[in-house]
Amino acid sequence: MAAGLIKRTRNALRAAVRSFNGFDAAGGSGRWPRSAALWAQNAQSLAARKVMNPRIAYLANNSPHGAAFVESWVTALCGDGPSIRANHPDADVRQRLQDEFAEWSLHASSEGDGVDLAGMLETQTRTIVQSGESVTRFEIDDGAQLRLNLLNPDQLDSSRTVPSMGTTGTAPLITSGVEFDERGRRAAYWLLPDAPDAPWASVGEPQRVDAADVAHCFVRKFPGQVRGLSWLAPVATRLVELDQLEDAALVKAKVSALMTFFLSDSDGILNAFDGVTSGTAFDPATIQIEPGFINALPPGVDVKSPPITDMVALAEVLRHFLHSIAAGGGLTYERISSDMSQVNYSSARLAEAQFQRKVKALQSNLLVAQFLLPIWRRWVMLEILSGRAPYASDFNANPLAYLNAKFLFSGMPAIDPLKEAKADALDLASRTKSRAEIVATNGRDIDDVDQEIEDDPLYISDAAQAQALLTQPEEVSSNA
Repeated sequence: MAAGLIKRTRNALRAAVRSFNGFDAAGGSGRWPRSAALWAQNAQSLAARKVMNPRIAYLANNSPHGAAFVESWVTALCGDGPSIRANHPDADVRQRLQDEFAEWSLHASSEGDGVDLAGMLETQTRTIVQSGESVTRFEIDDGAQLRLNLLNPDQLDSSRTVPSMGTTGTAPLITSGVEFDERGRRAAYWLLPDAPDAPWASVGEPQRVDAADVAHCFVRKFPGQVRGLSWLAPVATRLVELDQLEDAALVKAKVSALMTFFLSDSDGILNAFDGVTSGTAFDPATIQIEPGFINALPPGVDVKSPPITDMVALAEVLRHFLHSIAAGGGLTYERISSDMSQVNYSSARLAEAQFQRKVKALQSNLLVAQFLLPIWRRWVMLEILSGRAPYASDFNANPLAYLNAKFLFSGMPAIDPLKEAKADALDLASRTKSRAEIVATNGRDIDDVDQEIEDDPLYISDAAQAQALLTQPEEVSSNA
């Protein structure tokens, strides 16, 4: 009986071990490093960000390609800021909402005038790319106006963690400064009164702020993620190694540039260097190396220079590193390196099309859903409740007409504007796209465009000329 149990247990263990051997990533061979595993992705990410963020902040401010990485994403995501289009069906109400929000956005920051919503969006996006997350607190000033306070992410107290609901079931679940209710929803944030990096920072207890008053923005990479991870995390090591490679190449170039020569008595029988100290023999120190200068050497003296390091392959190695960094960060090689030497129209169009899809997804899921739309809804509710929006008499009957809005980001420049214009004209003629969709792709509001067209006395002649260009062959219209 016992022997049979032992045999079955041994067979079960063999089967368990054998089940891992079919995949190298799950096996125990030396091809896979023992430390290359994430057993607890959420817990490990929370612990690692405390060590990574200071290092990544150094790279973003000292590494040329690290700074290019951050600024490329900020420029692609923000541009010159979005325009807003309210969803109210009434044109007059819609225009008033848009005009008043545009005026408020000029003074949106709690720091005072000079920092508008577009500037805050740029700073917030840079913070997300570098630190992995941004924290913005909604505040109400003395004039009952909404103000936005963009905080340092480290003000979200990561040390405040309650690992369980407590013995009585009344203690809230808090993970890295984020409080959750019994249903797993974010209920509050525990914020420090001062930024830890401020010169005047005080050591104070964190304050509990309701989740409705905080916009916590980050890209959620896995279920249950509590805090954001820097976008530079996958490539930070590569950036450090690239800097080291460039420094080593620079040292090699400096050494190769040194004017160093070796003089030897090739025959070994002339004793050319004997008696140098007494001045009776040839002294190598008397040789002068200048452009056009001719030196006469004694018979048997040979001149050799050290081998110069070959730097031809260095450019390919650097390019490979930049390709790896760009791929790991979701950017194109040209954006991070500013090297357009290997670009043609087809490759540029394919790369830009893929990158633009990624940018639009992040603009919609990150900037709009987590930051801009909550701001718009809070501002609308405050305007209506304070009585500053008397035109919103139908709010109770149709609240979504006020609470929803579209944020239109400026489109990226076309690689070939003429081809893009012809494609838009064909889509419009075949009714596969509407004018509103085409205009929105360029980050414009169709009502603004129509109004500008109506106010432009030269539009009719310009439109006729444009139509004539579209009907011409491509080579003729390109020359025009």
